[in-house]
Amino acid sequence: MAEAIRHDIAIYSAHTSMDKVLRGVSGRMAEKLGLQDIRILVPDEGDSNVGLGVIGTLPTALLWSGWLKHVQQVFGAEYVRYTEPVQPTIRRVALCGGSGGEFIRQAVEAGADTYLSADMKYHEMQAAAGQIMAVDIDHWVSEHFTREIFAELLQGKVEIRMSQADASPVHVMKI
Repeated sequence: MAEAIRHDIAIYSAHTSMDKVLRGVSGRMAEKLGLQDIRILVPDEGDSNVGLGVIGTLPTALLWSGWLKHVQQVFGAEYVRYTEPVQPTIRRVALCGGSGGEFIRQAVEAGADTYLSADMKYHEMQAAAGQIMAVDIDHWVSEHFTREIFAELLQGKVEIRMSQADASPVHVMKI
């Protein structure tokens, strides 16, 4: 931070505000996955346009294995952890960018076939088993499209230079 100040660089953090709007982190994930009819999964009290996570529908159902491959390809995920599918096809998708394991119950109640998030704990996934196919990807992988949102919002207003150093600190060893 001190280095940024010395070089007249402004730093703005919009972590929670970018998580709580429809066109934020989760909305961008849904867009990348091709979901339609997207709405907030866990709305703030009194405002269905603000809240955490989203739910939407794939244009055509995918076999569960095809869904996992789609997730892996769209996000460039090195790994995908998941619970046993409850049904053979996936159409209704709930998701939350970042760490959102605590919203599995809301995804089930909303009628989702699958719930995608990051950093899901063992007991969260265990609770999902038999109710919904929980899909877990790396935290960074779930949020890395966020810089696109900022670039679009700021385009033509300020000079934009995107860091190329952005990468997950987590590595996976394939044996």
